[in-house]
Amino acid sequence: MLLESVEPLGVRTVRLSKCLENYQNDDKPYLGGLAIIRHKKADDLINRNRENLIELARYAVDQFGYPYDRGEIAKIAVRILTFKVLFTRKQLKKSSPIVSSSVRNIWPVATRK
Repeated sequence: MLLESVEPLGVRTVRLSKCLENYQNDDKPYLGGLAIIRHKKADDLINRNRENLIELARYAVDQFGYPYDRGEIAKIAVRILTFKVLFTRKQLKKSSPIVSSSVRNIWPVATRK
């Protein structure tokens, strides 16, 4: 099972084999990239209490198909454009943690000299 973010639909599930073999029903794989992500504390949290896994799974399933908030998407776009307008590429450096799955690249941190 693959969780896929689709604007404006939100998150949906897709068979992984569909992405690898026949993404748009044309016998071709998905042309983009796939990321397999697991939080470093997931095992510890789940092993301490199995109910945590059940609660997490319920929450995830409840979010399927819930449409994205267009206002939030607009705010993210404004932040990205603001960074691109105010800072040159030299003034930006990548931060190490990924802050939000709604942003494709790691948020740059501006450094002024």
